[in-house]
Amino acid sequence: MEGRNKSENEGNSPLLIYTISYLSGIVSGSRIFVSVDATSILCYILFSLSISLFYFSFYVKRSVLSEKFLPCLFCIVMYICGWINVQHSESLLRSKEDSLLIGRGYIKADCILEGKPIRKNASYRADVIVLQTDEKSILYLDKKFPAEKADAGDTLSVVFKPSAIKNFSVDFDYAGYLEKDGIFTSSFVRSDKIVFRKCKNPSLKYKFKRLKSKYICLVQRTSEDSSQSAIRIAITTGDKRYLENSVRGAFSKSGTMHILAVSGLHTGILFSFVTFILIPLGGNRFSNITRYIIQIIFLWGYASFTGFSPSVFRASLMLTVHLTAKMAGRGNWLFHSLTLSALIICIINPYSIFELGFQLSYTALLSIIFIHPTINLLYKPTLKFSKYIWGVISMSIACQIGTSLIIITTFGYFPVYFLLANLIAIPLTSIILLLSSVVPFLGGCPGSITESFLSGSIRLLEFCVTRIESLPFSSVRVILNETQVNLLILLVISLYLKIPYEKSLRIPFCIGIFILLIINSL
Repeated sequence: MEGRNKSENEGNSPLLIYTISYLSGIVSGSRIFVSVDATSILCYILFSLSISLFYFSFYVKRSVLSEKFLPCLFCIVMYICGWINVQHSESLLRSKEDSLLIGRGYIKADCILEGKPIRKNASYRADVIVLQTDEKSILYLDKKFPAEKADAGDTLSVVFKPSAIKNFSVDFDYAGYLEKDGIFTSSFVRSDKIVFRKCKNPSLKYKFKRLKSKYICLVQRTSEDSSQSAIRIAITTGDKRYLENSVRGAFSKSGTMHILAVSGLHTGILFSFVTFILIPLGGNRFSNITRYIIQIIFLWGYASFTGFSPSVFRASLMLTVHLTAKMAGRGNWLFHSLTLSALIICIINPYSIFELGFQLSYTALLSIIFIHPTINLLYKPTLKFSKYIWGVISMSIACQIGTSLIIITTFGYFPVYFLLANLIAIPLTSIILLLSSVVPFLGGCPGSITESFLSGSIRLLEFCVTRIESLPFSSVRVILNETQVNLLILLVISLYLKIPYEKSLRIPFCIGIFILLIINSL
């Protein structure tokens, strides 16, 4: 019961209801447009009323007006703020129907490169932002284009005909996957239709992207196998564009796709390694302050290196809050930092809530907080090795329960052998991450012991994942409609958040949801 109580205590964050209100405003504002003047005036009136009521509460203690009405009023203010932010953000959620590029024929436009062009079979893939429409697109440049000179922040003046992206396989909704990232079009461009301009003074954002490009070039230069270098790049940077479709499919169907996207797992592994290195500093106050500064610099340096991925930003912010609270002698702020990070991310970029990485990251962590304690109590091993194995198993089950609905609705199948795959993949991923962080400081010399051990670990990971994916019934095709998804969400909430709180009501409620789910499936 101790683990369960701890989980429940961590869930009592005063920011939670306000964060939910703000995120709800983003979802509503992305679908229904309201005049900015009307929403701004309403928000100003409500905010002024909230401040006045807050001031009044100092003089009228325990007023029903201040205790009940003020929180509700502030929730409404947060809801409207989310609505306004998403409607007037550069990252406003668009659908294919709202695309400004589809159906325009040939156009001439300036495009900013989001990264170094990637070599494909017969062309170079370039992810760009079209300046005239402020919309993302994918350009396939012919082989005559000098891709080795191009990098993030450079400009391409091109004449191209954008076409809607179509699915190339019935097993995977590739167009829907890219649509979550705001990409709806692609086009092939001949080199004689391109005017390339080098950016000599890139912004800080593109400087970090160029640093990542240099690291990717180092990995490709020191790796003998392109498939291994692509896996290493995906694990360390989260960039999966270099992966072959067969390798990507193997990781996805085996339930280990999460290790190819930089997340809290990767941040936690590297953070633990840095903390271990800093043990010799000692435990006096000066050492603790020095350790704290180094850890903070590492966290945000790694977040910058990965392009402030939502999952890494979340993990970095949570660890920063945790370390700061620890330095100040405060308690565990796990759930507080979780809700705070979600709020900050969506204030900076309200479109983040619709990104697959954001959804998987936060759903996985919420599963660890609320679902994992219940599963972990089912078995209590005594041996140290068995505790580790059970910890990986229970954590994998909890995360799979929480993220399965997102995986099924996005990819259309469920990985059957995810437990076996994660038991092998997670330790190997830890080894690959740690060795990858050491190799650059050794010059990345091909043939060195460290490089050979790193290549062997990647080769073993690829072999195990592809073998598990090739097993019979490695993935089950699942198609759920919107009603079934909503019913399953209600079922998970009822079981693990214990809503309704009365057990006598909760059991019939869960049975009723299950019966409705069966009826809807017929």
